[in-house]
Amino acid sequence: MYRNVLSMLRYKIVIKGCDEVKHIKRLYSATFPEQEKVPFRHLIRTFGKGGDMISFFDGETFVGFAYMFTSGDLTFLVYLAMLPESRGKGYGSQAMDLIRKFKDGNRIFSVMETPGCGFSDPEVCAKRRQFYERNGCTVPGILLRSDEYDFDSIYLGSPISAEEMQDAVERYESVHNAGIF
Repeated sequence: MYRNVLSMLRYKIVIKGCDEVKHIKRLYSATFPEQEKVPFRHLIRTFGKGGDMISFFDGETFVGFAYMFTSGDLTFLVYLAMLPESRGKGYGSQAMDLIRKFKDGNRIFSVMETPGCGFSDPEVCAKRRQFYERNGCTVPGILLRSDEYDFDSIYLGSPISAEEMQDAVERYESVHNAGIF
């Protein structure tokens, strides 16, 4: 199932000031379109207020990270990224399994660019969608608004209503934007 992966991925909970923050910040800056990013310090601001970040390792080698925001029993998977040299080796699928375990009992959803949005190369958007579908996600055709842009929603497992997802997104935004205005 996992191509070219000799060991199992493991994760570590990220705390403010830990060693891997610089690796995560670099990957975050290089991976996501500007329309999808918030200032990195805003993510750190959410720690202890619903925000969780985990880093992924193969042995001692950093390969990626995930950032999630939890509100009640809903977890919004905001960012998931693997280093470019780690892609296509099954790490992303293993990361999805670890996220499910980390947030056991929670309903998990995410957003991704709508086709033709212009944020990313259309081929990259299609590969992202295929990745999530291959890993058990459903694309229900519900658009969610986040930081003034519309995104396609996806969820793992049981259906999640548009209202529930939008409410969790708005809670995430209120925490990461706290004190800006």
